[in-house]
Amino acid sequence: MHNSNIVTGRFFNIVLGGAVGTDGEYSNGAAGRVNNDIIGDLEVYSQQTTHEQIIKNTKVYVMWGADLFKCNRIDYVVPNHANDLYYPKYKEAGIKFISIDPYYNESAEMFEAEWIKIRPNTDVALALGMMHYLYTTGKYDKEFVEKYTDGFDKFLPYLLGKSDGIPKDVAWASKITEVEESKIKELCDLFVSQSTFIAGNWAMQRAEHGEQADWALINLASMIGQIGTAGGGIGFSMHYAGGGQANSGYRTTPGLSQGRNRVEFSIPASRVSECILNPGKSINFKGKIITFPEIKMIYCCGATLLGHHPNTNELIRAIRSVDTVVVHEPWWTPMAKIADVVFPSTCTMERDDITSGSTYSRNVIYAMKKIVEPTYEHRDDFAIFAELAKRIGGEEKYNQYTGGLSYEEWIKKFYASSDGPIFKEFDKFWEDGFVEFEGGDYEYVRHADFRADPEGNKLATQSGKIQFFVDKFAEAKLPDMKGHVTWFEPSEYLGSKEASEYPFHLLTPHPRYRVHSQLDNTWVRDGLEMCIRFKGVSQ
Repeated sequence: MHNSNIVTGRFFNIVLGGAVGTDGEYSNGAAGRVNNDIIGDLEVYSQQTTHEQIIKNTKVYVMWGADLFKCNRIDYVVPNHANDLYYPKYKEAGIKFISIDPYYNESAEMFEAEWIKIRPNTDVALALGMMHYLYTTGKYDKEFVEKYTDGFDKFLPYLLGKSDGIPKDVAWASKITEVEESKIKELCDLFVSQSTFIAGNWAMQRAEHGEQADWALINLASMIGQIGTAGGGIGFSMHYAGGGQANSGYRTTPGLSQGRNRVEFSIPASRVSECILNPGKSINFKGKIITFPEIKMIYCCGATLLGHHPNTNELIRAIRSVDTVVVHEPWWTPMAKIADVVFPSTCTMERDDITSGSTYSRNVIYAMKKIVEPTYEHRDDFAIFAELAKRIGGEEKYNQYTGGLSYEEWIKKFYASSDGPIFKEFDKFWEDGFVEFEGGDYEYVRHADFRADPEGNKLATQSGKIQFFVDKFAEAKLPDMKGHVTWFEPSEYLGSKEASEYPFHLLTPHPRYRVHSQLDNTWVRDGLEMCIRFKGVSQ
C-alpha cells in the first residue's frame, strides 16, 4: 500500500498527467538493457532453478562473483530467511563450490569453496578465454550451440582473433585476469564433465562496459551446454531475496495503480545531475539521441538523491540550481536539509500495511501492523498526496487519487484481491498477522521448457534463441558496444598502464552485517563498532 514509487507515480500520473522520471536503475542498469535481446528476459530478477533441483542434481556450483548469504538476508518484501535452511543441505549434498571473485567472501568461507582469485573487472576476459579453449579443443557442446543459439558463426572470428588479430585464448585471458592458464583449462574440463550451475551476480555489471559481463556468462553457459537441465545452467538471482525458492504460483497483495505517465521523457538513472545541469544537451542513449529538458523542480519521495547517486558534489550543484525541491522524509537526512519543502512522512513502524513474504516464494501474506502512532505532524505518503490532490483540484482530484477509499479500505481490498487461497477472513488474518500457503513448484528448472521445445517455447530474441550475435547492437555502431560480447579494457583497473603508479583497486562489497541502511539500526552495528574500537585500542 505504502510503496513510495507507486503512491508518488499515482499522484503525478492520475492527478497531474505525469512527470519526468528516471529510466533504468543501479541494481541492474546495464544488464537490464541487454539481456532481453540476448536471452529473451532480464534474468536478473527471474524465477531461479529451485534449491531442490540444485541439491539433487548439481555437482559443481560456480559462484561467479555471487555471495549467496549476504543479500538473501533482505528482500523487497518480507524476507523469510528460508535460504539459510537450504545452504547446509548444499554442503551435505557434496556439491563442489568454486568462487570466482577478487575476495574470499562469506559464502565461499561457509561452503569451503575453491577460490579463483580473479583481477577485478576482468570477468569477461576469463569467460572468453574459457570459450576459446572449449571451442579449439572441441569440448564445447556443439549440438546445443547449433540447436539453441544464434550468431555463433559471427562471434567466432572475434573469439579466434581473425577480426582483430588477437586470439582470446587462455594465455591471453591469463595475462589479463591473473588466473593461471592451467587453472582455466582445468575449470573448463570440470564444467563440461559435471552437472555445473553458474550463479552470476549483479556487481559485475555495475562497472565500465558492465553490459558485457552477463552476456559473456550466458554465452559460456551455452557452450557448456547445460542450460535448461536439472542442476545445470545459469542464474543471475540466486544471491537475492530468496532466489532458488519454489514459487507458490499465486499473485499476492496487488498494489495501487499508478495510471499512465503522459510525459514521455525519462532521465537515464545514472545521469540525473548531468541532465539537470545541462538542459538542451543531447546524448546517445539506447541507440537513440535524446535531449535533456530544463528541470525546474525536484520532487523526491521514498528515496534520497544525495545518498543514492554518484558524484555528490556535482549532484549538490544540480539540486541547488533548480527553483524548488520538495521531499518526503521521516528523518532529517541530507536530502531533507537541502530541500525547500519537507513533508514529514511516517516510517513503516507508524502505519498499517500489507505485503507478501519473499520475492520468489510468495507463499505468505503479512499484516504489517503499526507499532506506534505517528509522531508530531507525520502523515503517511498516501495521505500527503491525497491532501495535495484536494488542494489542487478539490474533491474531484481527491477522489481520483484515493479511488474513494481510505488506505485501510485499500488494504482490505488487496487482501480480498489476492489470487492466493485465502484461508482466513480479514479480521482473523489481521489478528494472527499472516496467512501462509502450502505447496509450490519445487521441480522448477530455469529454461527447461525452452530446452525441451525451442520452437514451441521460443525466447523473446531476434531468432527465438540465445544470441551470440545481436544485429541491432551491431547496427547502432557504438564504439563500446559490438554485435557480440567483447572485452573492452577498463580505463581504470590493475592491468592498465597507470597501475604501476596507482597499485590499488578499491572494492566496495556490502558490509557483512547490513545492506545500505538496512539492518544498520540493530544491535549488530553496536557490537561491530565495539569490536572495531577494541581492536584499535589493542593495536
